[in-house]
Order: sequence, then C-alpha cells, then structure tokens
Amino acid sequence: MSVLSVKIPESLEEQVAKYARRHGVSKSSVVREALRAHLDRETGSGGASFLEQAGDLAGIVDAEPNLSTNPAYMEGYGR
Repeated sequence: MSVLSVKIPESLEEQVAKYARRHGVSKSSVVREALRAHLDRETGSGGASFLEQAGDLAGIVDAEPNLSTNPAYMEGYGR
C-alpha cells in the first residue's frame, strides 16, 4: 500500500478521529473509504458489480424454474 500525506484542518481531523473511535477503525481506514466513495460517485462506478448492488433481490420472485429457457414463456415478447 502506498503512503499519501495530506494537510487537513484540525476540525476535520477531529471529526475523522471521532468517527474512527466510534466505529473502531483507524483514521486511515476512514479517509480511504471516504475518498473511495467520493471517487466512485464522481466516476459513476459505484465500486460494486450489479450483483453486489442488487444481490438481496436475487431469488425473491416466485416463478417457474425454467422461465428464462422455455420458449413458451417468450411467446409474444417484444411485440
């Protein structure tokens, strides 16, 4: 892992330190995660795959087990 030094206002460092203590993590971890979240928002990547973002929805629909492979279910699709 690389080392990056930044200068921040004391008030921001206090907020980071408080957050780190409250969550039981290091200040470096807090800054890494905040920076990652900011860059993900900027690039629109979200940092996670579709499955990771919607994984809790997988398998919640009660449907026929062959719904995606049986041609009978595709009849009229796209018209």
